[in-house]
Amino acid sequence: MINKIRLHKVIKNLVQKKDALEYTKPEIARNIETFGVLIDGKLSKNRLEWVIDGQSIEFIHWPQRKHGDFAKIKVLFQDETLMLLFKPIGVVVQTGNGHQSKNLVQWLRDNYDHQKSFDLSLYPSGGLINRIDKNTQGLILVAKSVEYKNFYQNQFRKRKIIKKYLALVNNLTESQYHVKAWQSRSKKEPTTQKLFWDKKEAQKYDPKARYSESIINPLFVCPKSNQSIIEVSIKTGRMHQIRLHCQELGFPLVNDPKYNKIIPKNLNICESKKAHPKLIEPEVFSRILDSLFDQSDYGLLSNYIKIELFSGKFLEYTYKKSDQF
Repeated sequence: MINKIRLHKVIKNLVQKKDALEYTKPEIARNIETFGVLIDGKLSKNRLEWVIDGQSIEFIHWPQRKHGDFAKIKVLFQDETLMLLFKPIGVVVQTGNGHQSKNLVQWLRDNYDHQKSFDLSLYPSGGLINRIDKNTQGLILVAKSVEYKNFYQNQFRKRKIIKKYLALVNNLTESQYHVKAWQSRSKKEPTTQKLFWDKKEAQKYDPKARYSESIINPLFVCPKSNQSIIEVSIKTGRMHQIRLHCQELGFPLVNDPKYNKIIPKNLNICESKKAHPKLIEPEVFSRILDSLFDQSDYGLLSNYIKIELFSGKFLEYTYKKSDQF
């Protein structure tokens, strides 16, 4: 009996055997359709094509995955209990599909002996105290032992740590918003979050829906480009919280691949007050963006943190790419 298997499954099996490849299932499907696969030297772009045992498969012409520039990681502060890092855009923080080795946790283990004390079967995020998305740049705390990790994460649980972000968003916003909402994984699009203003409605959709809270304050608006730079103070740290809140308020992050819908504003349900952002011209706006973000085509920067150290002293840090802003 002839054994045959669909092309996309063949590629998936080959990828799993070679750590250096690290393509996800969606990437495999897209790459087959875009770049094709050589089956016995003949190009195929049909992911459902049958492949028979013994046929040769080649896809070395596929582009390599982008993992971010690990050379741009900076240690901004450290003591005997933790390190404060700057994470550049594009670097994934921990192991996941397509990022088995190229991630911040593994980079830390390769460069710092104290990170090898974390059993990844018990602590998949190693010494990371907080996490930020792949395309978010900015501040990350790293504990040097399990004891210190528990100490600092307890501060997060009690909401004693102050964290702020800067974001580049579409549309003009001239009000300060205090978002108090609930969110859950979307049943229609499982890789995204769904927001609810009403707690009962949220828990009806998902009994495990979680409370999320942000204070959003506009700093600069540019009418000609129809964009704003906002500061976001997060009171909770839910998945995609800032991106979700901004979309719901009608000013999604610029070039956000997931949360980019302009939702009709129903802002009466959200606590707000008049703010006074600076109105500026495109040239000045562009200079400000360059002074804030390493890459401003998608601008979300974790730029401020205040935390009580194990010693009882406070660490307060504001990240600045330059002193122009």
